[in-house]
Amino acid sequence: MNQLKIIHDDITRVTADAIVNSANPFPICGGSTEALIFDAAGHDQLLEAREKIGYLDVCDVAHTDAFDLNAKYIIHVSAPRWNDGRSGEKTSLKFCYQNAMRKARELGCHSIAFPLLSSGIYRFPKDLALDIARESIEEFLQGDGKDCDITATIVLYDDEAVKISEALFGKIQEYIYANYVPENPQENFEALKCCSFSEEPLGDGQMADDSQMADDSQIIGESEVVAEICDAAPILSKISSKSDFDKSINELLKDPKRFKSFRKKMNEIMTDRSITNSMLARDSDVDRKVLSKINNSDSYTPSKETAIAIAIGLKLNYIEAVEFLSYAGRALSPSSKSDLIVQFFMENKELFYRENPDRNQYKVNTLNTILSTHGENSLGASRSL
Repeated sequence: MNQLKIIHDDITRVTADAIVNSANPFPICGGSTEALIFDAAGHDQLLEAREKIGYLDVCDVAHTDAFDLNAKYIIHVSAPRWNDGRSGEKTSLKFCYQNAMRKARELGCHSIAFPLLSSGIYRFPKDLALDIARESIEEFLQGDGKDCDITATIVLYDDEAVKISEALFGKIQEYIYANYVPENPQENFEALKCCSFSEEPLGDGQMADDSQMADDSQIIGESEVVAEICDAAPILSKISSKSDFDKSINELLKDPKRFKSFRKKMNEIMTDRSITNSMLARDSDVDRKVLSKINNSDSYTPSKETAIAIAIGLKLNYIEAVEFLSYAGRALSPSSKSDLIVQFFMENKELFYRENPDRNQYKVNTLNTILSTHGENSLGASRSL
């Protein structure tokens, strides 16, 4: 089963079938991460192999043996330079990731590790480079590459990129611990803390704590993208047990105002927000055939995963989504770590949503990456009925 992971490490220490090198267009050893890869693989032997490839234009990919790296292949990709976003470099960077994924599939690889392409001497803003990396790989894994068994890993080494990812990871962990409602009211919260959260070392090998977290202004990177994480208590914050939650949800679902069909409610929101079918399919990652099935029947009830994905595609925040999901007879459970991550994503919509489509990350692909990073299954919306 394919998936995307984000880790904090030196890419030359990562074990994978393929290691991606952000290559100088000319057959030489460049600086930054490329120099580290050459040194770890064996400079002279890798340079000889690279010279046989010759010049690589932007977005071109080629491969060599990995030599002394813990890999079978090095996939060399010529990534674009940042030019204030005026030269199509964001699209080119997307093609670099997807072309490398295609090459890995062609080589029969089951795992591939990427550095954060173009974010070093090529000067791509770190937050934008990370957004493009996640979105490009997820798009491939759920599109052209959905039938191949491959795990892609983005390896963050640069301190700023690590802070961007670590700060968000830590905030979500804190949120889960603060908002979890046990199935059993007597459940030991310390046991929950130990079992639910990743205990892998972050960055320099230390466990994340408040002193290691970046300021909110560092979470995304650029000041125009920054938004303070919402501290508003969730709707269900006063619920003390799972049975209380179930009772509240049952009352919501029996409300006569909810008798409108899911299809009608969805189309009503689409009209109000000027969201087209193609926009909804893109941002929800729900297959057009599934959307057509919903639109052709007032009695059709989508799966929970599909209903959540559509709520995100409609750009609903958490309060709006709670009501919307009730039309499908669905609800997020405070006893599910996965559902709490979805809830965090919705409650903090302003962290991810931008009116500029190029910067908008309030979409299912982004959420799936976050779920995967926390060890949870992705929504799989495109395959859910």
